[in-house]
Amino acid sequence: MIVGARPERTGLALWRRVAVFGGALVGLAACQSADGLGGRHGALPPLTVDSPSALIGRDDRGLRRVLGEPALLRRDGSAQVWQYRGRGCVLDFVLYEDGGRLGVAYAEARGRGGGAADPKACLRDVHHTASIGEVIAL
Repeated sequence: MIVGARPERTGLALWRRVAVFGGALVGLAACQSADGLGGRHGALPPLTVDSPSALIGRDDRGLRRVLGEPALLRRDGSAQVWQYRGRGCVLDFVLYEDGGRLGVAYAEARGRGGGAADPKACLRDVHHTASIGEVIAL
């Protein structure tokens, strides 16, 4: 028993604290995606590549580990276009199915207005935007 506390209030206060703590744990668990790869609103690891071309050859899971879920996914036959958006640019990756798995075959960065964008700066922009969970509309 806590000295100076009323027994009837101590038990109730303890249960309230347990309920608040349990709710916080459930909230934190909701931040993780089912596959453990983060996702669009999940935490991403620090960026370990310096350009979009460094992601060519990675499979779809490897791309998700770096940038999370794409803002737009378009299927075209055996190809998929994954689009990621930053505040100042858009990054497109083309993935092809090869032997039952998807692999990154092409990467392109462009400015929000459709002009040229520095690929390295765009990758950092997109990664930062995804890391903070910001969703950028077209």
